[in-house]
Amino acid sequence: MGHRVRNVLVATLIALCLSACGKHSERKSPEPAASTSAPYEQKRLKVSYGQGFLHSVERTLPLVGTVVADKSVTVPSRATGQIVEVYVVQGERVSQGQILATVDTSDSRLAVRKSQAELAQELAVLGLKSPQDKLRSVDQVPSVIKAKATLENAKENLDRYEKLHREHLVSDVDYLQKKTAYVTAEADYRAALESVTQNMASVRAAQLSVAINQKKVTDAVVRAPVSGVVDEVTTAPGAYVSAGSNTGIVILKDRPLYVSLDVPQIHLAQLAVGKILTFKTPAYPDQTVTARVAQLGGRVNSNSGAIPARAEILSPPSWMVPGVSAEVELMAERLPDKLLVPQAAVLTQAGKSSVFVVASRSGDTATLKKVQVKVGQQSGDWVVVEGEVDPYQKLVTSDLLGLDDGGKVELGQEIKPEIPESLR
Repeated sequence: MGHRVRNVLVATLIALCLSACGKHSERKSPEPAASTSAPYEQKRLKVSYGQGFLHSVERTLPLVGTVVADKSVTVPSRATGQIVEVYVVQGERVSQGQILATVDTSDSRLAVRKSQAELAQELAVLGLKSPQDKLRSVDQVPSVIKAKATLENAKENLDRYEKLHREHLVSDVDYLQKKTAYVTAEADYRAALESVTQNMASVRAAQLSVAINQKKVTDAVVRAPVSGVVDEVTTAPGAYVSAGSNTGIVILKDRPLYVSLDVPQIHLAQLAVGKILTFKTPAYPDQTVTARVAQLGGRVNSNSGAIPARAEILSPPSWMVPGVSAEVELMAERLPDKLLVPQAAVLTQAGKSSVFVVASRSGDTATLKKVQVKVGQQSGDWVVVEGEVDPYQKLVTSDLLGLDDGGKVELGQEIKPEIPESLR
């Protein structure tokens, strides 16, 4: 019995202990105290950025040409005689109308004075003092005035004698004499009027003679027919020239200047009047000169298989002269546009290149996207890339190693590298 009571007491004690432990486990653990400080926000990286642009790429054909003058002019003489003076030398630049030489004018000046004297004589017959005087009426001519006065006097005498003859106060002979005198005076008057017409024609002929002889004097002055450079002077004082002959002076009309070249016929499709080409010269290899195609040959040369062409040089430099060699570049074809981006925007690791583009933007905060690209030719601070990059997207250009795809940064200064002259 005692043994059984002891077991019951032990079981009861165990039950009470288990009950106490269950109630203890149901108690809630105290919640940690709320933090009194705000969570820490990490500061974003501030980066610079830039933008690419599309560049039109052309494949050019190298050609060799020569700078040539517009034309060569051999200066003719308009007068006959000996050269008195030559005023220019080879290589001298002259303007149109400038005096180059003079021919002896002694004979021409004598001819002028003679024709002027003949003109004065013809004018005197008409009662004029100079060619500028106007003949207002033929009745002003001295010969006409005299003939008219004679006619009027003969008429008065005839009228008086007719009256006397009717009254039988004068003989028939006297009357016939007065009538004959009147008829003669009338004929003389008409002749005087006709002579005025002849004299006026003689005046015009004399004036023409004066003008011709004066022109011979003027033509004795040899002037430059065009502006340019004196290319040749083979005459000297004392040399004899004839009207229409060569004076021995040659002028190169060097403005405008042209580039003369032969273009292979396979590139005929790329050649047309008005097409722009560029060239350089050995003297100034760093200076590019522009020209416009002005003329094309009428046929292809069967020996060379090329067609001749001339391109007018636009704004030729002052140092450029005919005969200079030209290294010409003719555009053969236009290739697809290439995207160029700042070189600083390209990250290359383990042989692979990429750029970080601004996928979205809120204020100065930008979300980035990493794009794989293929890098091409470099020009200055720019490089050609191929990939899924929009030419108008912004590209990060600094701290590329610290960036991640999808990361956020703060945009700072926009970088704009200088575009090389070859890309403009």
